[in-house]
Amino acid sequence: MRYLISPLCFFSFFIFTSFMTINALATEDKGFFDDRERGWWWYEKLIAAPEKEAQKKSPNEIQKDEVVTPKQMLEAQGKKWEDAMAQAVMVPTEKNIKKYLYLTKRINEQAQKFSVAFKESIWVNPELDYTLEKPTITEAIVAQNEKDFTKQEEDLRKIAKDYGLIFFFKGSCPHCHSFSPIIKKFGDEFNFSIVAVTLDGAILPEFASPKKNYLLGEKLNLSVVPALYLVNPLTNMIAPISFGYTDWSTLSQKIVVASQKMGSK
Repeated sequence: MRYLISPLCFFSFFIFTSFMTINALATEDKGFFDDRERGWWWYEKLIAAPEKEAQKKSPNEIQKDEVVTPKQMLEAQGKKWEDAMAQAVMVPTEKNIKKYLYLTKRINEQAQKFSVAFKESIWVNPELDYTLEKPTITEAIVAQNEKDFTKQEEDLRKIAKDYGLIFFFKGSCPHCHSFSPIIKKFGDEFNFSIVAVTLDGAILPEFASPKKNYLLGEKLNLSVVPALYLVNPLTNMIAPISFGYTDWSTLSQKIVVASQKMGSK
């Protein structure tokens, strides 16, 4: 008995088998025809193919791509040396000590090369040589001090033209008696006008006619004598210089600094 297949049935069957074939090819696992448990469900969703993982670089390749800076190299070298020293101290075997000494030698050699290169660079770039301003050699220090002292003397004579000194003392103060000759000679050397003020009514050999101004001493809250102040007669500005006994060199420096501060105000 023959069965006639209508064109419509044949066309439907063709569409169904084509769709099943395409769906089976779209998935990476086995098709519908070979998997009875899944059934022949034509509406089954397509399974997306898993994305391929990016190829990972090996540690060697990563190290080749990385750029190591000199700072990182120095830090690594220092850490390696510290580890070797710690190992040699904790386990002082010949092997560990030898490793530590070898690394120390390499670091010393590297430091020596840097020192030589540093000196050579300074020689050809004198503007970067700090020792030309602050020498370290004895002869150069003496020459620099003489130059500074001459400049300081010139500054003090200029300061004496515009400023004066007020010297506070007490007759019962032994330091005042020791400091009095110094301040008197200092004033004569640089032509400073000195006003001596006694706080107890006593006199000193170098200042036989001092002023008696207790109120000024109280106003300045004087608690230590001898006390020396720098004063500008035109502006009535006053600045402290020193308290207690002060040597000649220190006194010179303090007066220059005090005048600079007063001049900047």
